[in-house]
Order: sequence, then structure tokens, then C-alpha cells
Amino acid sequence: MVLMVSMSLMIVGACTVSGGFITSRPSAVAYVRPIAPGSDYVWISGDWIWAGNRYEWQEGHWVRPRAHRIWVGGQWESARGGWRWRRGHWR
Repeated sequence: MVLMVSMSLMIVGACTVSGGFITSRPSAVAYVRPIAPGSDYVWISGDWIWAGNRYEWQEGHWVRPRAHRIWVGGQWESARGGWRWRRGHWR
């Protein structure tokens, strides 16, 4: 089953950036999550990567889960008068 997932996508140059912080959150965008390669896979949501002076979107992907851990997706956090992306991680 193909699912539409609404994720944040930054339009490069649309937000002012300073040291990992941006003044406004990116707009939402829809993309297609591919079908899982097997029933024992976990979807890792797309993630924002800081690339020098802006955030760049990295697409999500399927992985086998890590033993005794769960995936916690990334999220935007309000900080220092702007926004900063807290990356997803295994917990």
C-alpha cells in the first residue's frame, strides 16, 4: 500500500538561516512512501540535514529495526527566536 506522507520541505533560499536556526519553518509537502521491502522493516522518516548555511531535505527510507529500540522521528523546535530541526534517532 502506498501512503501519502505530509512532510516539511524547505524551499532553498526561502528562509533566513543563521548557525542552524531559521526564522520560519518550511512549508509542508506531500511525497509517496515506497512499499516496504518486507514485513520486518521500519520506515525512517525523511530528515533535514544542516549543510553549511541551510537545511537540505534527505528522503526517508526503509531499514531493519535495531534490537530493543524504536525510531523517534525528527521535529522542528522553536529556539532562539527561530526554528531548529531535531534529527530523528533510535531510542
